[in-house]
Amino acid sequence: MRNTPYKAALILIGLALASCSQHIVSNPEVSNAPLANPAKQLQKISNLSYSPADWPKVLQGDIYRPDNTEIYPGVLLIHGGGWSSRSRQDTDKLAQQIAERGYVVFNISHRFAPQHQFPEQIYDVQLAIKWFRQHANDYQLDPNKIASWGYSSGAHLAAMLGSVSEGDPIDKPHGGPQTRVQAVVGGGTPADLRKYPDGKLVERFLGGTQAEKPAAYAAASPAYYVTPNDPPVFLYHGSLDTLVKPNQPLDFKKLLDNAGVANELYIQKFRGHTTAFLFDGAAVKKAIQFLDRHLKNQ
Repeated sequence: MRNTPYKAALILIGLALASCSQHIVSNPEVSNAPLANPAKQLQKISNLSYSPADWPKVLQGDIYRPDNTEIYPGVLLIHGGGWSSRSRQDTDKLAQQIAERGYVVFNISHRFAPQHQFPEQIYDVQLAIKWFRQHANDYQLDPNKIASWGYSSGAHLAAMLGSVSEGDPIDKPHGGPQTRVQAVVGGGTPADLRKYPDGKLVERFLGGTQAEKPAAYAAASPAYYVTPNDPPVFLYHGSLDTLVKPNQPLDFKKLLDNAGVANELYIQKFRGHTTAFLFDGAAVKKAIQFLDRHLKNQ
């Protein structure tokens, strides 16, 4: 009971922040259709290994899905942590929220920098998408309707899955058609790593400064790969984010607009990088509505 005032204060703060947001869309016909009723029960299958036996590290994830026999679209969920820390437990709650609304969610772990550097994390998430599709029948997943979703560095990896296309060097040797996603959701997305010439997190991820490795900074940037064939993208971002500045999603949106890629940007006002993740309720609702439009209402 001693924590009640504290919890109440957090709820009030969250409600106040939710009322201070801006939704920028590239397609004016976007509707705010109500979400489907949440699933009454979820099924969770934990610690599923998605990496092959000869992979340098055993990589696992957890499946969340409504506990019934219906076929649902999928979401590959990728946690943040600067490519070098944290765990998929950070996105457990988000995985449950998405699954409740009628999705099969694969919440995964990946290798960490600096021991493992770009492009190894990209290879990990490419493997995860392949594994997810290959096991579609096991989890009542529609393999033709899968989105990637992440926050912070996880959003970067999710966006890479959406931007990399056939013919791009990073599409080999672990990419290909089975790694394509049909939508992307990214929160606090560092879409262009060239904006971090001396950022320590990016240096650990890429193995050097931009002056030392300019090609890697471009090759590791989702913004570098944007084409008209990219899937629809939903971005959400705190207006006071100083770690991943708001020019990241704004500039990424311009590239997507110029390429004719359907996209939406939801600005969470008065929130920084961490608070935009902790108080993400309104953004998550908008993101799920976005996925419903692109993965369910086709």
